[in-house]
Amino acid sequence: MYVPFKYDLGGRVGDTSRALEVLTELCGGVEVDHAVARSWNLSYLANHPAVLRCPLSGGTVEWAGAEWNYERTLRLYLDLGVLSIDYGYEVRGGKANILAFYDGLVGWKNSDYLPYLRQFGVTFDGLAIGAVPSSAVPTQDLHAGLVSTLRAGLQPYITPRPELYVFHDFRICFIDRGSALDDRTVQCLLWLTTSTAVDHAVEGVARDEYGPVEILSTGWSTVLRTKSTAAGPEITTTLSLLNLIHAQWFLCQAWTSIYDKDFVDEDGDVAVRFGPHELTRSQLLLARDLTEVGNLDLMLKDPNLLRAARTFERCFGVMEHRTVAERRLRLLENHSRALSQFVNERDLRRLQILFSISAAGTVAALIPALAVAQGALLLTFLTLATAAVLWLGFAINLAAVLRRFGARRNRRPRRLLGRR
Repeated sequence: MYVPFKYDLGGRVGDTSRALEVLTELCGGVEVDHAVARSWNLSYLANHPAVLRCPLSGGTVEWAGAEWNYERTLRLYLDLGVLSIDYGYEVRGGKANILAFYDGLVGWKNSDYLPYLRQFGVTFDGLAIGAVPSSAVPTQDLHAGLVSTLRAGLQPYITPRPELYVFHDFRICFIDRGSALDDRTVQCLLWLTTSTAVDHAVEGVARDEYGPVEILSTGWSTVLRTKSTAAGPEITTTLSLLNLIHAQWFLCQAWTSIYDKDFVDEDGDVAVRFGPHELTRSQLLLARDLTEVGNLDLMLKDPNLLRAARTFERCFGVMEHRTVAERRLRLLENHSRALSQFVNERDLRRLQILFSISAAGTVAALIPALAVAQGALLLTFLTLATAAVLWLGFAINLAAVLRRFGARRNRRPRRLLGRR
């Protein structure tokens, strides 16, 4: 079993050499992920950093009635601003109920994940776990501490997005060496269920091949089957490819989960917290990040690998997720225009008020001189009428500004919603 966990770094890392230093100091030996780099266009790698990887310490865990050894690898996608902690599990002696593997995995990883989320003030009011006291939830530091430490070390070299996406996302991949699993078991693994209603034929899933490796995937779960009992470079390459597509999906997830509260004030009115420059910067960052998603020909040159990559792309729903992120970009553009119009209207009102005050003051200063002059009654009357009109205009403009201000204060705040 192979399980990659994706975390957001908060933005892309611009300084590769500094990232290497931080990663080397934290994890030891660092290398380029050659399984992917060998099939990438040099024109792409000349302007984009390669994927970095380094081994982490492993361990043993017991669940689903069996003992499992696991190895861990850290992958760093500098240009996407995504960190991946990859677990490889193998049963230790005998056989195990692999259909129960998923439930055991979720309970085990949550003992690390839930305490990590509490550090960011995340609560789950709609779930039972929200009512469980913190002391009653088992805790352990599987990799959350490492993620936080690495993120803090890379912080000075990150071009930040508007908000850090604090949640992780994981996918599960079962590796069937020697094609030992029957079709029904494979179908159950693909749908992560033990239901007897699962059809015996492998249907309703994407299917492809990369060399001797048969790829079956629903996106959330993948099975790699090969007749050979050896791992082989094809499996390693396929797993690296799955990781890359997962990282792209996660990048879209991070952007679509930037909450509305970042772009509206506490009264639900047009943002003053983020000005036009900040919104324009967000637009540029999102547009630049999306160029990395869905453009596999820009990266890869191996036709077999490209075909397998597009299979994963369809299974993960990357392009649909990218469309959601693009809608977010259009929302930012519309919001930026609305904000610009609001600022222009506000400034125009202020100029009108200042002009009224200035003109009224100038005219009022002439009144004493006119009162002293003889035979200037008509001129005095006209001057007083002009001053009255100017002061009336000032009062009308001021009343409009105060009314709009009061309406914003009395408006009921909108509820701000976020996604997992």
